[in-house]
Amino acid sequence: ERERERERERERERERERERERERERERRGGVTVPLGNAAQFTTETTSSR
Repeated sequence: ERERERERERERERERERERERERERERRGGVTVPLGNAAQFTTETTSSR
């Protein structure tokens, strides 16, 4: 039982790390937090307007 709890905690920590990495990536790209679904539309709109 304790081992399972430890595994769950490790998984939660990994998920938190992934979220932090995603936030850092968004900040590097332009400081705007955009849902991944809208990101593709946003890039196509900006490129087509040029």
